[in-house]
Amino acid sequence: MRAARRIAIAVEREFAADGVTILQANRVAGWQTVPHLHLHVLPRRDGDAVTLGWPRREPGIEVLRALAARIRL
Repeated sequence: MRAARRIAIAVEREFAADGVTILQANRVAGWQTVPHLHLHVLPRRDGDAVTLGWPRREPGIEVLRALAARIRL
């Protein structure tokens, strides 16, 4: 994640971006198209209209706590 942060800072600076979106995909269902670890660093602009295309859901704090407990390291 340190490398991703450094790359994101450089992309923001060099492309005069308002921010960045960082994506990392795993397996076909997760949109992985190349079978190795890679990051997509997308320079973003305020109002660029880029969307990720899934609806936001509010599962509730208890469900979120239960999910967090299942994946806690």
